[in-house]
Amino acid sequence: MRKFRQNSYVMICFAGLLFVACRNSPSRPEQALSGLEIAGASQDTYSGATIQLAAIAIDDNGDRVDVTAEANWSVTPEDLAQVSPTGLFMAFDRATGSVTVQALLRGQAASTEMAILTRATDMAVRPVQGRVGASGAQPLRAVANLQGGAHRTVTDEIMWSVEPSNAGVVDNDGMFRPATGASGPVRVVAEFQDLTREITVEVQPVFENRFPVVEIPEATFVMGNDNGSQNQRPAHPVHLSAFEIGKYEVTNAEFVAFLNAGLASGDLYHERDVVRGNRGEYLAQPYISFFFRRAGEPPEQKQVISFEDEGFAFETGFSDYPAIGVTWYGARAFCEYYGYRLPTEAEWEAASRAGQQFEYGTADGTLSHDLANYSGVGGADIYTWLSPVGTFPANPFGIHDLVGNVWEFVSDFYQFDYYSHAPMNNPTGPAEPVSFFKGTFGVVLRGCAATGRPLPGCESSRRQQAGAFPTILERHAASPSSFRVARSLHR
Repeated sequence: MRKFRQNSYVMICFAGLLFVACRNSPSRPEQALSGLEIAGASQDTYSGATIQLAAIAIDDNGDRVDVTAEANWSVTPEDLAQVSPTGLFMAFDRATGSVTVQALLRGQAASTEMAILTRATDMAVRPVQGRVGASGAQPLRAVANLQGGAHRTVTDEIMWSVEPSNAGVVDNDGMFRPATGASGPVRVVAEFQDLTREITVEVQPVFENRFPVVEIPEATFVMGNDNGSQNQRPAHPVHLSAFEIGKYEVTNAEFVAFLNAGLASGDLYHERDVVRGNRGEYLAQPYISFFFRRAGEPPEQKQVISFEDEGFAFETGFSDYPAIGVTWYGARAFCEYYGYRLPTEAEWEAASRAGQQFEYGTADGTLSHDLANYSGVGGADIYTWLSPVGTFPANPFGIHDLVGNVWEFVSDFYQFDYYSHAPMNNPTGPAEPVSFFKGTFGVVLRGCAATGRPLPGCESSRRQQAGAFPTILERHAASPSSFRVARSLHR
């Protein structure tokens, strides 16, 4: 009896040891492995992100087995990220750089390289309200705001989707093309890191511009003026592709509609007497200032747009006057919100030249108070300051107010001698901004204002440097600035 009990004790102990061994190796008895792989890794990730990795073993029979929990994980350098025993990769907050993740098991090793990028805190996708013809295309653009305050264009890194899914596609370059038969509003969703943004593109059977525009045909013209100021020299040939440009300057009614739409979509905010961008490359940049009228100026020489009762409004009687006090950032943001852009300096001058090398952008290329609102009054010009857009006759292209009323922002950075080395085909100005005033950079204004001097000063070739946002000088009501839209042809 004692021997039986002793043997039983030994058998129970053996069974217990076998159970423990099996429990520690539940998949199968250990056998030689021919390989080990890491699955689930992304070539790029971002600070603060987590990724579940998997270790896949390949045995001598070619079978693939998940051994994630059995592998020994490590990451180098250790100050950028860590991997848990279960294969959960975690990039540390604000960490950036390259790391190597390694898994080890039974004499086999696998590793993968991963780049930890700066985390995006917000993202802008434009246009917010786009339009496209059934056979056309709408370019989309995404800009991410990054930890630390920088921003970068991420259009080609976006995961795009369309709802309804059969309404169209967005390619890797951000070009939306509607599907055959699609019509009406289409929701486009952009995903980047852990951010999601939605915009709307209205698909129309026949494209209709949101704003009145004129199509300027592809052509070559002579830009500049050898008899003008030094920054207009040398006169040189420029070839432009066809484009569209606004018939009128953007009005108070149009700009207020944008401000209220942008406030609702979260793309801008109001702070004291300034409206600022809320995301993308325009984050915190001023769009429009309400400090426009100086003490002692006539009542009509003021900013008529204001913020009241949680929304923007303009004073009665000024709906069709040009919006003023707008910055270069505000002008760009307005255009991009709807799928347009500012005209380039070359496009603006070509529009003013009207295909006939007009010295002035008026109905007949000459300057008089019957044709434009500029310094003083006389003839049809009864205005001591601004006039409603389209008050004076259009030039032969059908464009109004290229002379007088307000200065107009174009897209180009300003450079005094840019014409000496500008390309002939579709010039867009210097690639980098040039310092202007107290840390700001210079941009180009074209045309002249209602108080601008008549001769010289309002010629088609006239170039004026300005800051990207109003300096003290530019806030002077005697020199108001505005803008008009332009559009590349993507019908």
